[in-house]
Amino acid sequence: LAQLHGRKAWWLAPPDAPTPPILPPWEYAARRPAGVTLCVTQPGDILYLPTDWWHATWNLDDFVVAMGWEGGWSAGWHEG
Repeated sequence: LAQLHGRKAWWLAPPDAPTPPILPPWEYAARRPAGVTLCVTQPGDILYLPTDWWHATWNLDDFVVAMGWEGGWSAGWHEG
């Protein structure tokens, strides 16, 4: 993911960590679950989110733009 404008908070946990409860993002800001890492992307930052990693996000600015791609392998793109 490429952060183009604004800031975004990301809470990340690897697949071997306990799955955090589903909460609104401000709850994670108040009490970060065990095994969860917080990072904040700013314009110009690149974030790589590996397959099967748990994540939650929260836009920190009124206008946030990021570009990314979510999906499987791209080997079959040329096939209709």
